[in-house]
Amino acid sequence: MREKNHFIVSILFILLCLLLGSAFFWYIYQNNRAAESILKYENAFDSTQLGAADELSVDNNVVNVDVPPILFKPHSMSPTITVEKLFQLLENQEYEEASQFIVLSDEDKNMLISWNEDISSPTIPLLLKRYCEQNGGICLSVNIVSSTTSTSTAEVVIQFIQQDGTVFVFESCCGADEKDTLTIDTFTYQLQYIQDGWRVTSLPPYRP
Repeated sequence: MREKNHFIVSILFILLCLLLGSAFFWYIYQNNRAAESILKYENAFDSTQLGAADELSVDNNVVNVDVPPILFKPHSMSPTITVEKLFQLLENQEYEEASQFIVLSDEDKNMLISWNEDISSPTIPLLLKRYCEQNGGICLSVNIVSSTTSTSTAEVVIQFIQQDGTVFVFESCCGADEKDTLTIDTFTYQLQYIQDGWRVTSLPPYRP
C-alpha cells in the first residue's frame, strides 16, 4: 500500500513539474513575441513618424524626414513641416484642410471679410479661397531656409517657389520710386503651439 501511494505521489510530482515547465516556456514564448512586436513598432516609428512628430537638428541644420501622406496628422507635425503642408494645401486649393494649419488674428480675419463683403457667411476655408484666388495672396509651395523652435513658439524662414521652379521675389509697386523699390525673396512666419499642435499665425503675402 505504501509503495502504491509512493508511486501515485511520484506521478503527481512529475505531472506538476511538466505543468510548471510548460507554463514557464509559454511565458518565455509570449515575452519573446511581445519584444519582437515592440521592436517592429519602434523601427516603423523611427522610419516614418519621426518626420511628422519632430525634426532632427544636426549642427543647427534642420533635416526634414519624408512621411507618407497617410501618416500626416495636422497637429503632430514639426513647425517646418506644418509650414510646408499649409502652403502645399493652399497651392492645391485644398482650403478646408489648409484651415487646420493656420489661425487668423482678428485683424487678418476682419481684413479678409472687408475685402469680400459679398460673402454672407464667411468661414476660414472660404476666406482662404478668396484670398488665394481673388485677393492677390501668394499661395505657392515653399522652400524652408531656416527655423528656430522653442517650447510653444517657432519661427520659420521660407522662400516661395513658382510654377517654373524659380524663387518668387516680391517687389514694391504702385508708383514707388525705382531707388525706393524693395525686393524680398525670403519671408518669416511665426507659429504657435496651440492646444494640440503647431499653427501658422499669419497670412501669405499678397500683391495688390
